[in-house]
Parts: sequence; structure tokens; C-alpha cells
Amino acid sequence: MDECRPVSVAYHGNVVDLLEYAVQKQLHIDLLSDQTSCHAIYEGGYCPAGLTFEQRTHMLHENPSKFRCLVDASLERHFKAIKRLVEHGAYFFDYGNSFMKAVYDAGVSEIARDGDDKNGFIFPSYVEDIMGPELFDYGYGPFRWVCLSGKHEDLVKTDRAAMECIDPTRRGQDLDNYNWIRDAEKNNLVVGTQARILYQDAVGRMNIALRFNEMVRKPRRSRSHYAGTRPSRCQRYGLSFPRDIQHQGRQQRNGGHGGAMLCRKLRAGHEPCGVAQRRRSRYRQGR
Repeated sequence: MDECRPVSVAYHGNVVDLLEYAVQKQLHIDLLSDQTSCHAIYEGGYCPAGLTFEQRTHMLHENPSKFRCLVDASLERHFKAIKRLVEHGAYFFDYGNSFMKAVYDAGVSEIARDGDDKNGFIFPSYVEDIMGPELFDYGYGPFRWVCLSGKHEDLVKTDRAAMECIDPTRRGQDLDNYNWIRDAEKNNLVVGTQARILYQDAVGRMNIALRFNEMVRKPRRSRSHYAGTRPSRCQRYGLSFPRDIQHQGRQQRNGGHGGAMLCRKLRAGHEPCGVAQRRRSRYRQGR
């Protein structure tokens, strides 16, 4: 910290124990959050303090009622540790993973304003307090694409194409995203199989998708470079592919290497994931 150098440290254990240790030792924490899978709190998304992962898995199947009680007790300890740290200067925000709602449902009404979750919670939300004012209020959201060719050189070409679509002087957010994709290769920011995630607003996502379509439509002598490149829709923001790439699906059906786009009619509006998958499945089968 004295050198202002970012360092990531992994802790192998239960975060409740770690937070209680920080309270006991009066350790100052600047920023604090939780990313536990609290949307499935009693189905294994949350491991109670005091249990190993193996014990948790066994109890989850053999004694779910006891497991539920241990989860509730652990959530209360979890909340109390966070509350003490906040009282000593930590900034805690809810990550949008239903943590505060899970604590409330466990019987800790103190986490809600005036004891009622209908009034909201005492800690700020990551979306409303941080991501909203900085990104979401301007329409920025994660835009994903994956190179189905599996070739890393294709991913590098999509990075360059995405950079060309971003004006870093328009907003501070654009400068951040420009730098992100510029340095993605250097920082080895590969998500999944030759894939990327880049924050962009609606106009930016559209421009990048259109640029990728242009790359795919190039003559066959260069198409092999991009045939596996598919700009993936961000479901949360209702972004779909333009329909002018549907000819690639016909090539796939006819046995060609048009595997880049396996969609039939790609609309500009939101389409649920299951519908899109069934649509692609039918098209691959030649229906």
C-alpha cells in the first residue's frame, strides 16, 4: 500500500471468520462487499461458518433443516461483523447478490430500514450507489463476444476492431473502456474460450457488433480469420445481433465453415436466452 501497488490476495476459508478476526484485531478496511450466491442461500450458495465444504455438502443432502439453521446463524454473525467494521470506517456495499435480503429473511430485521425490507436496507447497493451513477445511468453495460475458431489471433483482431469503435475523448467512461481493451492482451484478460467482456453503451455495442459483421462478411480468402468470431448479445441490456449476418447460418447448414453466426433471424430487441437457443438449434438442423 505504501507503494500504491495493486495486490490481490486470496483467502482460503470462511469470510465470516476473516471478518470477525478483523473486528477483533481492529483492522481498518476501506471497501467491503460480499459476492456469496445468496440467491440460492439454502441450496448450497452459502457455506455456514464452522463447516468445511465437505461437511456443508454432506449436511445439505442429509440434514437440510439443520443446514438451514446454521446458515441463518452464520448470516447473523456475518452481518454483525460487517456492521462493526462499518462503524469503524469501512464502506460496505451490497453487490446485488441478495445478501441483505438473505440476512433479513434469516431473522435479522436490523438490516432493513425501520425493520421492514419494504423500506430498503441500511447499506447501499452496488448498482444504485456505484455502477448506476458511473455507468448504468449512461447506458453502459457488459458486451461479450467469443471467437468460436478458438484462435487467439482472432481475439486480438477483435480487440483492435473494438478499439477503433471507441472514442476515448467522448466521456471518461469511454477512456476507461478504451484503455481496458487496449491492454487486454497485455493483461491476459481472456474470459472463457478466447472471449472478451467490454463495457459499452448502446451505440458502442451496436458499432462493435456491426464492425464484427463486416469482418465476417469479408471475402473467403480472409474469412477464415473471423469465421469463429461471434459478438455475443448482452441479455441484461436487450442487445441482439443485426439480422444481416444470418447468411452465415445457411453456410453452416450446408456444411460450410459458416459457424461464426448460428442465428436465424436476429432482432434488435430483447429475446430470452431459451428462445434464442431453440432458434439456433432449429436453424442448425435446417428447419
